Amino acid sequence: MSSMPDEYGPQHPNAPAVLGHTLDDLIAAAEHELLCRNGEVARQKTEIRRLKRRRRRARRRVLRRQLARTVRPALGITLGVCGLIAFIAGFIAFFMGSDRTDDWFTIGVTAWGAAAVFRFERRP
Repeated sequence: MSSMPDEYGPQHPNAPAVLGHTLDDLIAAAEHELLCRNGEVARQKTEIRRLKRRRRRARRRVLRRQLARTVRPALGITLGVCGLIAFIAGFIAFFMGSDRTDDWFTIGVTAWGAAAVFRFERRP
């Protein structure tokens, strides 16, 4: 009398859930769970790649801004000095009677025009 009746079988509330499934059902469930986990792992890897890419872009953005803040004034000053040297060379060529005077003045004006584009600006 201590045995379960056949009408309840493995579906009895006190019976383990494994008894109600065949081995193929258990294998299929394990494969399904593995596929779900693999999909989750793939999504996590994609998210990690996206976050790393975002961090690299942010770091590069900061480096570009710092580089631009240091190079722009230096380039403007350098072009201004080059323009000054070209004007001095143009005056020397003018006093010596050289026919290349206009070339030196053109170089000086061009350098100063380019220096005006890269002028020094104070930004916070």
